[in-house]
Amino acid sequence: MRNGEKKQLAVLGSVCALIVIVGFLIHSLLLERRVWIEEQRLQITKQVETVEAFARTRTSRPNWEAETTAREKRILRTLPESLDQGAFLTAIQRKAVIAGLTIEKVTPGNQQNEGGLTTLPIALVCKGNYFQLVSFFRQIEERGRYVKIREVRIESAEAGMLRCHLEMQIFAFAAV
Repeated sequence: MRNGEKKQLAVLGSVCALIVIVGFLIHSLLLERRVWIEEQRLQITKQVETVEAFARTRTSRPNWEAETTAREKRILRTLPESLDQGAFLTAIQRKAVIAGLTIEKVTPGNQQNEGGLTTLPIALVCKGNYFQLVSFFRQIEERGRYVKIREVRIESAEAGMLRCHLEMQIFAFAAV
């Protein structure tokens, strides 16, 4: 082989190697792009499935709007737009009577507004036996509005009875 042919083969080999390297780089970039596109496709597929599931749920439940309205009413009953202290205390009195408790003292605190809520602390002292207290707590918890019990102190009273001091808060959406 002559010297000129060797140079031509070397150049040709270099060109071929360069083509292979460039091809490999392009192939790598295309593979990365393909992986990214597949990830995007999976995300979009999940979103479409979520929307379709929502649409199926809504169309398969013809009374969906009525259920939603009823749920909103329950929420508003739990967290009403006004404190309505009188109605709350009447409900507490009724629950105490049903449980067999005697309410000895009720002391409402000062109304406070913060974070879009109006709160009213209430101190309550009642008397009854253990089972009556448990029944009363269960009734407060079960239905009606949200009540936060901040403190409970129970002490012995006369004739095997218990005296319960409750510090609680009731809440309402603050008037805008």
